[in-house]
Amino acid sequence: MNMEKTKVMATTYPLENPIILGSKPLEQVKKYVYLGQQIQLGRDFLTADIERRIHLGWAAFGKLRCVFQSKLPQSLKSKVFTQCLLPIMTYASETWTLTKELVVNMKDLIGAVRETLINVSRDVDGLWS
Repeated sequence: MNMEKTKVMATTYPLENPIILGSKPLEQVKKYVYLGQQIQLGRDFLTADIERRIHLGWAAFGKLRCVFQSKLPQSLKSKVFTQCLLPIMTYASETWTLTKELVVNMKDLIGAVRETLINVSRDVDGLWS
């Protein structure tokens, strides 16, 4: 058992009596990433996981921006988006319940990628250039 990765999550936080393995107590957490999904107690557990996915998508987009802004063919850039960025954003999305705000956040990310792919941008007034 990996003591560094082993955590305790309970409905009451913190536990009155910590769980001790060997001579060390296990770390108590309110949220934890397990098999790529953020798990936490409460009603907003899915919202937190979706927001995390959107954040990971922005981070991946930042790392791949040089690819999207390069002179590679459009078809190749689309494949990079479909095979590298989209899976990061939509992992475990079959279980999501989306709110309007989360849909807007996801569309913002996809819109930014699309604008970069076709090499256009919007100015302050929202006009395309």
